[in-house]
Amino acid sequence: MTWQVEFTGPANPRPGLAETEGDTPSASPGVTVVPSVVPQPARIPARHLPNLAGKWKGKDGAMYEMWQDGNRFGWKVARKIFGLTVDPHSNEIGSGTIGDDGNEASGSWTGPLAGQCRARVECDYSGRAVKLVGDNGMALKRVD
Repeated sequence: MTWQVEFTGPANPRPGLAETEGDTPSASPGVTVVPSVVPQPARIPARHLPNLAGKWKGKDGAMYEMWQDGNRFGWKVARKIFGLTVDPHSNEIGSGTIGDDGNEASGSWTGPLAGQCRARVECDYSGRAVKLVGDNGMALKRVD
């Protein structure tokens, strides 16, 4: 702990303040000892990772089911949405990671149109991702 010592009496050869560290200093007549608050650097809270888990729709009309575990996520093209068959032949499966800042994700996938991309993650006020915009021109919007 830092202590601030204020000299107030005739024992003070020079008016002003002095600082000392450690246990409480002993006070002489004419000396006031008070704890001093030392400013600490501001702590910026860690950004929470956005939540990608759920159902998404691509601008190409494909429906995706995403899961997430920490900064890792994955998806598959949904074969049935709301009980309706979407594309019984699609077998796209992908996985990726969310960047440390939560604003970007990258992933790769297998299937007929295998590939990889980086995407900007757009979130609502609660930290839930609502849109992904890929550097490959693809965009996904949350539908659940």
